Amino acid sequence: MLERFMGFNYKLSLRSVFVFFVLSFQGAALGSTKWTGNIPPKFEKSEDWQNLIHALEEKMLFYGLKAASERALVYFSDLKIKELAYQEIVGLIDRGYRYDLKDLFTAGDLDVKGLDGFYQTYNMYKSIINSQKKMTRWSTYYADRVDKETFPKYLFFTGLQMYNNGKFEEAIEKLTKALKAFNQPRDIAFTKKVSRTLARIYYEIGNYKKSWEIYETYLLRLNPIEPHDWLEGAWNLYQMDRYSEAIGLIYNLESEATDNDLFLEKYVIRSLIYKQFCLADSMKKMMDTFEEKYGKTINAIKMGESVLKQPLLNRISLPEIFTHEAFETTLKELQIEQKKVSSLPSKLRPLANFLYSSEIKTVSQKMRSTIDVTLQTRAKYLVTMGESLRFMMFDVDREKFNPEKVFAKPPVPPPIPDKNATSFQRTWYQLGDFWRDERHIFYGELISQCR
Repeated sequence: MLERFMGFNYKLSLRSVFVFFVLSFQGAALGSTKWTGNIPPKFEKSEDWQNLIHALEEKMLFYGLKAASERALVYFSDLKIKELAYQEIVGLIDRGYRYDLKDLFTAGDLDVKGLDGFYQTYNMYKSIINSQKKMTRWSTYYADRVDKETFPKYLFFTGLQMYNNGKFEEAIEKLTKALKAFNQPRDIAFTKKVSRTLARIYYEIGNYKKSWEIYETYLLRLNPIEPHDWLEGAWNLYQMDRYSEAIGLIYNLESEATDNDLFLEKYVIRSLIYKQFCLADSMKKMMDTFEEKYGKTINAIKMGESVLKQPLLNRISLPEIFTHEAFETTLKELQIEQKKVSSLPSKLRPLANFLYSSEIKTVSQKMRSTIDVTLQTRAKYLVTMGESLRFMMFDVDREKFNPEKVFAKPPVPPPIPDKNATSFQRTWYQLGDFWRDERHIFYGELISQCR
């Protein structure tokens, strides 16, 4: 079993991908998009901004809501609008806003107490910010206002800290407690984050069965599904030698419903499985597909053409370039929401247009500062992936002559248990690289060619 592929260590990848899903608590990706300039005199009334914030929330224009709340913190000093802005920011976090909003609490000067979710969240973030700045006294001051034993967000945050410090058992205990505390419908965003983090910890400690159980019973039953969960679930199946199911699971990524992102990691899993079964023909077909999709772009990069002229690179998602991807997503969503300004009350539309146009300009400027490094990183990843798969194709072809495989019993996928009905029998079977049973579960057709 290969643990590394193209310099790729999946356990490290999980730790990197983990950042993607929990940046509301850790890291600094998008952060606060600071706006520079003077506010036009006609937009100086705080009441108008309060009304705009309420209207944006009502229409569920969340990226504009984030921008308006941040501007309110910058433009105005009265505590009423500041508390409203922080309430909306906390609301965005609770809804699952995927980018870092923690820095917005740096300048917060509210003095709030109580066990309400907003107050505890505010004080928790203030404690985190001061701790990172080595201001221990203030960090303790705000932390003492948080119920450390039962407040689920605090349990989640401390669980993440333990995870990052390699204290896996303690992290599991803390996250399990947090998961039990997130028991309301409004907690769905955090329930997904905690569950996904637990699954990754179980993977890292080698408890693949427990990790897969989380994906199978919860994460892969969500609507909509996070496409990367198919990949992570497939890695668990691979580690448990359930190759047919692993191949079938990543077949879901061929669907157009997986959005615009390219999940090149699926080729890694397929290659490793094909090697296990010495399936040189399947590997060649996969490489032909890869070349058809990406060969032109790879050749252009090798010939020294500008990465700016390779639109395919814009679809590759990597944890290393999360900051730029945050800008890309934010810009896209702001442009979509700007078209819906007409749905707001007429008297608020001039202010909303000002907000969106200036925010789009600011995010665009920040994108330009990171675009070159981002595209170079994506280009390097794509070229390296292509070369690694090419070498892997030779490995798969050579594997059928490996004495350990030639004289060993061919790997046989374990029987697929039926958990829904003990009397279930498959009544039809479709040959080929993939097939699907009556319950719409995909499996890979794997017949060993090692003997």
